[in-house]
Amino acid sequence: MLFYFFGFIILIAAVLAFNRIYTKRKTERLISYFKHAWGKPQNQTYYNFDLIDRYFLNKIESAAAGCFQLVSDKLAEDLYLDNVFKAIDLTISKIGQQYLYFKIRVVEKKLGNLMKFDSLVNEFQTDEALRIKCQLSLHKLSKLGSYYYEDLIHGITIEKPKYFSLIYLLSLVSFGSLIASFFYPQVLLTFFGIFAVNALLHYWNKKNLSLHLSSLIEYSSVYSTGTDLNKQPVLRSYCEDQSFFQELHALNKKMRFINLISVVENDPTSIGFLASELFKIAFNLEIIVFYNVIGDINDKTAALGKLFIFIGEIDSALSVASFRTSAPQFCKPNFLSPKHLKVKDLVHPLIESCTPNSLLLDNQSLLLTGSNMSGKTTFIRSIAINLLLGQTIYTCLASEFNAPFSRIFSSINIADNLLNNTSCYLEEVITLKDFIDESIDTEPALFILDELFKGTNTLERIANGKAVLSSLNQNDHLVLVSTHDVELCDLLYPSFNLYHFSESIIDSELVFDHKIKEGRLRTSNAIRLLEANGFPESIISDAYSTYDALKVNHISTSG
Repeated sequence: MLFYFFGFIILIAAVLAFNRIYTKRKTERLISYFKHAWGKPQNQTYYNFDLIDRYFLNKIESAAAGCFQLVSDKLAEDLYLDNVFKAIDLTISKIGQQYLYFKIRVVEKKLGNLMKFDSLVNEFQTDEALRIKCQLSLHKLSKLGSYYYEDLIHGITIEKPKYFSLIYLLSLVSFGSLIASFFYPQVLLTFFGIFAVNALLHYWNKKNLSLHLSSLIEYSSVYSTGTDLNKQPVLRSYCEDQSFFQELHALNKKMRFINLISVVENDPTSIGFLASELFKIAFNLEIIVFYNVIGDINDKTAALGKLFIFIGEIDSALSVASFRTSAPQFCKPNFLSPKHLKVKDLVHPLIESCTPNSLLLDNQSLLLTGSNMSGKTTFIRSIAINLLLGQTIYTCLASEFNAPFSRIFSSINIADNLLNNTSCYLEEVITLKDFIDESIDTEPALFILDELFKGTNTLERIANGKAVLSSLNQNDHLVLVSTHDVELCDLLYPSFNLYHFSESIIDSELVFDHKIKEGRLRTSNAIRLLEANGFPESIISDAYSTYDALKVNHISTSG
């Protein structure tokens, strides 16, 4: 007998030792990975934005009321913001990923919060030990299920049934009849009758439990991660309000039963599953615990939201620190007085080996002309993207970025709207009317526009363009417009500074340097693009002669 006892003890010790070795090696592998992956783009190719943007979509109403600007779907589409997010997303946890997406879609009013976030980014850039400890803690929330913690904040609205007191009564009678059956066997019939009623209630509640089980079982991991992170003095001081940890401590104990349910239900064919089901049905344990937990969650959504933000801020700061390390160059924005823009060596975050460009506007807006494919639209997009990143994560891809803290509006990807039965031109008219309304506000705004009124004839396009651009350029607003209509140069200068992009022909091929140049564009490449792509000589000749005739007619008419 003693032999078996010591054998059992040795077996337990061996299992514990093996688990310790396995855990140690797993931790060492993760540390090695975090060191190697720091400052490098993720290999992740698939992004489920239906899950990533849930927190943002659920917070739109409350965020819009107190923020400087909520980035609209139209602006996000024009700036390819989802793709920009992929480029800067180096988060570890799913909560961090959801929060970082929210962060770049909501521009806060308080610059102090932005500076505070930057201080945390700086901590992670300089303190490798702190960074790795945080990454190890956040790794527990890297699984797909961690997306569903957000449902605890915005998704659960179940109320206790009106007959909930009856469930307690049935549980007590069931327990009492089972005890009494040991003395009076005939009472067992009462127990089985109540068991049948309880079974109906139990499986009726399964639909509620199954809908929310994925989010409920995430709570313990999220709470554990939050408490781990809060052990670091730097992070504890970063989060001034610690009260939500105390609020959620009691809830964490109740969640252990939910976790037990999930573990058992992972294997519905096991004897343990059958035994636990019978036990839970007999005394309505699952229903009672579920509604008590839901009640606590409904009462503590504010604390659950604070825990989400605490973890999300830390992971987002880690991501930005890593992104800054990976960037060829970056700078922190300098927010200047209105109507002034100065950028040096600006690049677009989505273009590899992007040609850097610089620009200075002093009490002027920008009229940018250029050939097709020369880079003019990409350049004005780059300014808007970098301004947005500067205002949300305090990071710009440039050697210097000076601009007013501004709301951003864009009119780039305008198309026919079949659902609303509106043409491209009418869609643009509606968009620009919104811009005019926004420009009444004296708060600085940046308007970026590409090829105004391209859905109408030349004369009206130029007339409308001049009128709208002049109006938007009032107050402290900056307007960046790219166009092929060089006639606007004379109409808008000097309130608009003139710049252009151009190309050269080398060995019968168009070569673009993608460098911005001062002044207006003097050449055009539309016909040369036909020539470079092998169109018949007769078409090229016809195009040139028609162009010359139209040009002469235009000069004589305007003269």
